[in-house]
Amino acid sequence: MPWAKIQEMTEQGKRYAINGRIFGNLPGLEMKEGERVRWYLFGLGSESDLHTAHWHGARVIEDGRRRTDVVELLPASMKVADMVADNPGHWLFHCHVAEHMAEGLFARFTIHPRDFKGASPALEHPFFGVRGAQSSIQIKSASADLAPGPQFTLTLAGGVTVYPAYTVTAAPVTVQIGKKSVSFKPGRNGKAQADGGTLAIKNSGQFGVVYSGMMEFEMTLTGEDWRAELATFGPLKDKAELTVPVTIGLGDAQHLGSAHISFHTP
Repeated sequence: MPWAKIQEMTEQGKRYAINGRIFGNLPGLEMKEGERVRWYLFGLGSESDLHTAHWHGARVIEDGRRRTDVVELLPASMKVADMVADNPGHWLFHCHVAEHMAEGLFARFTIHPRDFKGASPALEHPFFGVRGAQSSIQIKSASADLAPGPQFTLTLAGGVTVYPAYTVTAAPVTVQIGKKSVSFKPGRNGKAQADGGTLAIKNSGQFGVVYSGMMEFEMTLTGEDWRAELATFGPLKDKAELTVPVTIGLGDAQHLGSAHISFHTP
């Protein structure tokens, strides 16, 4: 392969990351109004990695010297930025070099109001305090109807994390339990049907976009094949429960979790 072609392919695959995460997928940047926050900034890379860390909606004190919302970083340089989180909201944190931002170097940070009462894993340990066990998938309910034959029905409802302004038609949605899987291709209304099940994305907007960062779904899996696959994890009994691993794929992204399935006989 010509050297020019190799360079072109390398350039196409290049990404710029914050803490190894790209395109707004860095979790844990949460704080409460009035909290004092210290950001440790460290630039890595080659001579082309000149970064300008920029906070929307907030200002910092750079190295104790000046108040600003942009901090410049040369390769292999380090700086400290101190912030008082005084402006509640969801804010963009990114590099102002256009190419770097286009290739993934941005994240979202959240300043919760002082009286915030909602559930937020990061706030259990303020700022960057993401629990190690935090999962990108939540199975809120799982139940199976033990009707005989092809009438067997397994219903799963929950949510899976997506990037902000996720388009539901962007990638197929695949659910896998054990060795059995089915893939759905949602339309703009968030609904899809395949051999062995149906899918409904509950918070798909008018134009097929999920803005909340969590795609809420309900899927129904039907047929004797699903019953047989669940039986490999344990006996299926009326008024009993069974815990099984569940994988939900959005294109190439895989989200691993588990479902506590309750069984009942119609």
